[in-house]
Amino acid sequence: MDLVTRTAFTHNHQVSLSAGTDISSVYMSIGYLDQESPMIDQDYKRYSFNLNGDVQATRWLRMGMGINASHSIQNYGMINNGGNTVKKDSYRYATSLEPYAPAYDQEGNILVEPAKDGPSEHNILLNINEATNETRTYAVMANSFAEATLLPWLKWRTNFGVQYRNTRVGAYYAPILPILSEAAIPTPKWPLTAIIKNSPGHWKTLFISIRHWPIYTP
Repeated sequence: MDLVTRTAFTHNHQVSLSAGTDISSVYMSIGYLDQESPMIDQDYKRYSFNLNGDVQATRWLRMGMGINASHSIQNYGMINNGGNTVKKDSYRYATSLEPYAPAYDQEGNILVEPAKDGPSEHNILLNINEATNETRTYAVMANSFAEATLLPWLKWRTNFGVQYRNTRVGAYYAPILPILSEAAIPTPKWPLTAIIKNSPGHWKTLFISIRHWPIYTP
């Protein structure tokens, strides 16, 4: 198990800047998240950006807008499988091997061609090094508002928002990995360096929302 697991660490960094006056304010931040999995071939990274501002345009009108953007990379390791018929990840492949199955040859190199009649039908380290399943997501959300003071006890607020999301899925398997069955190999929507199944494409989603509501102040 030591060959496929590790002590995982998570790094979360954020830098922010804010400023304002009696009639306006602005806030900006950037962030970075790096999250490791206890399984050595899985991890998650996210980059984010946030910008918000508002201004008191007149005595009765306040306006503001903001934008949030992010880019995430999810690495599922050697297998990204949601079915119920085959092994799910490198850990499950490792537990299916004999505990004395060799991972290195006599010279200390990763064993490329394990003996078919030996204690191992494949080398888990080779699987980890030569297979990748990755999902990349790009998202941008913009929103704005206008708030009008109609009466001392009554305000009217309108929000407008747009959200765009683009998801791309890619898979790479080296030709020296015959042990991965077809059921374990996802159909990639975004080809990387090489793929077993070639079906390029991606998903795009656009949301637009407009909301109005009165605000009563007793």
